[in-house]
Amino acid sequence: KPVQELKSVSVERGDIFSTVSATGTIVPVNSVSISSKISGLIRSVLVNENDIVKTDQVLVILDDSKLRALVLQTKAKLDNATANFNRIQSLAAMGAVALQQLDSARMDYEVAKAVYDDSVSQLSDTVIKAPIDGMIVGKPIPAGQTVAPGISTPMVLMTVADMSKMQIETL
Repeated sequence: KPVQELKSVSVERGDIFSTVSATGTIVPVNSVSISSKISGLIRSVLVNENDIVKTDQVLVILDDSKLRALVLQTKAKLDNATANFNRIQSLAAMGAVALQQLDSARMDYEVAKAVYDDSVSQLSDTVIKAPIDGMIVGKPIPAGQTVAPGISTPMVLMTVADMSKMQIETL
């Protein structure tokens, strides 16, 4: 039998390198298309292409004049329904009105409260904010444009992409 020579080597820590070659496009892992929840006219766009934005930073402001008037109108109806409900409740406690009137006044109050809350929510939707930290990718829709929400194909106002984590989409 042939004799094998053995060689001893000391153990060292080192890096292992591996190279992968691929053709593709570098894209952000997290990218959000910004659209409006309500219809309206864009009053101002506060960002430009390639701007860095932070979470909750205001991006777009829609015209809110009609919604402000709606909030005032629904607030007046809520105040009236509240006063009416309180009067009927006092009279019902004395037995002066039927329970059906009390139930009707309570329903009117609850409906007025829901309509008021909805109008306040719509008013807050006129200010569109960044949902994530990132960069504005592409040119935002300009001021003066009318926007409309869509279910199947929403109108995209702009895209915010988190550029801290990227991936390669291969062809």
